[in-house]
Amino acid sequence: MKHLIKAASLALAATTATVSLAAPVAAQQVKGIAFADLEAAARQSSAYTTAAQQRQTTYAAQIQQAQSARQAAAQRLEPLANQFNTARQSATPDQTQLQTLYGQIQQIQNDSEQQLQQILQPVALSEAYVNEQISDQLKAAVDAARAQAKVSLLLGAGSVIDGDDAYDLTDEITAQLNRLIPAAQIVPPAGWLPRAQRERLAAQQQAQPAAAAAQPESR
Repeated sequence: MKHLIKAASLALAATTATVSLAAPVAAQQVKGIAFADLEAAARQSSAYTTAAQQRQTTYAAQIQQAQSARQAAAQRLEPLANQFNTARQSATPDQTQLQTLYGQIQQIQNDSEQQLQQILQPVALSEAYVNEQISDQLKAAVDAARAQAKVSLLLGAGSVIDGDDAYDLTDEITAQLNRLIPAAQIVPPAGWLPRAQRERLAAQQQAQPAAAAAQPESR
C-alpha cells in the first residue's frame, strides 16, 4: 500500500497505547470504544480495488514492457551468476575474477532497476494519485463511521493486543469510503506530483526568497 494512505492512517490514530479489547459476551462490550485498520479500510474500498483492476488495462503497455525488461535482465544475469558460482566453488578461487563478475552482476541489476523505475513511473504515479484521492476522504469516513457507531475513542489496530470483532470498525469505515468516493480517477493530470513532493517543492520555493534576502549586498 502506499505511503499516502499509511501516513493518513498514522495521522488519524487516536492513541499509541497498547490495550486489550476482548468481549466474549456481547453484553460485556464497552460502549464508545473501537479499533480500526485504516490502511486495510482503504485497500478494501471499491475505489481502490476498481482502480487496481483498471490500471492493468490502462497501463498494460508499460506493464508488459517492464515484464520484458525483467526477462531480458534475467537472461543477462543467469550466465554471469553461473560463472560466479562456479568460480567461487573452485579449490583456488580467483578473487580478481570474482570481483569482476560481481561488479558486472551489480551493474546489470542497478541498470535494470533504474530502467524498470522509468518504465513503471506512470503506473506508480497512478497508484499515488488514487491513494491520495482516497486519503483525502479518509478522515471524513472515519468521522462518519464513529458517529454512526457512537464511538468516542478509536484506536489504531496496531495499538490493540487482542480485540473482539465487535470492536472492529474497519468495515464500517470502508463502507463510508465507498459512499464518499465510490470511484477514483486513475490517470493523474499532466505534471501532477504526489503531495509529499508538492509540499517539498513549495517549501523550497518559499526558502529561496528568504535565502536571497539574507545574502549581503555586494559593493
